[in-house]
Amino acid sequence: HTHSQYTDLEYVGFELWTVNSGSVFDNVLVTDDKAYADKMAKETWAKIKEGESDAMEAWKKANEPEEEEMDEDELADPEVEEHDEL
Repeated sequence: HTHSQYTDLEYVGFELWTVNSGSVFDNVLVTDDKAYADKMAKETWAKIKEGESDAMEAWKKANEPEEEEMDEDELADPEVEEHDEL
């Protein structure tokens, strides 16, 4: 492990990659105390988690294309394959 070669680290860097635009990283905690991390998660992230989920669903509903409904002629029996005749 590279980090164990250094005894006096003062800084931490993050390289964050997102799959979609609109991702926000705003509560970053660096600690070696799991109990403290759990406490902080409950006091911060847990309070906004549900609201973020609701906001994401609203965004998807407003921005993602609606699925087109197929009429009965377009719905084929999955067991039957149709082929053009040669």
